[in-house]
Amino acid sequence: MQLWQPVALCAQKYGNNGQSFRNTETVMSGGTFDYNQHRIGYIVKDIEYYLDRQGKLKDDANDICRHDFYAEYPESRFYETYPPEVQEAMKAGIKALKIAEVYAQRIDYFLAGDDGEENFLRRLKDDLNEIK
Repeated sequence: MQLWQPVALCAQKYGNNGQSFRNTETVMSGGTFDYNQHRIGYIVKDIEYYLDRQGKLKDDANDICRHDFYAEYPESRFYETYPPEVQEAMKAGIKALKIAEVYAQRIDYFLAGDDGEENFLRRLKDDLNEIK
């Protein structure tokens, strides 16, 4: 049995939207999960954005149209600063999501036939060790 055959059999049973799991003309790697693992990375970036902007002056803080609002609520000129325990939980979430993204990516490459068993395990270990 070829490495790709279990994936193809699963696709036959559960449907694959007419996509071929063994397209020899395709140059891209992976694709087992329609590259959705990258969405995990987008979530990480969003969370990091919210953490990075804490306490900073908002872009519209000096907007004349919002002057009355900010005069009455001056603290609203700045982005919210989360309590330390919330920040730590968000940072832990970032790490967990990064780990999930690595697993999804490496499993994707393995199931797509881009990595054999040894490469899968080695690259998984290497990628996990790079997570900060």
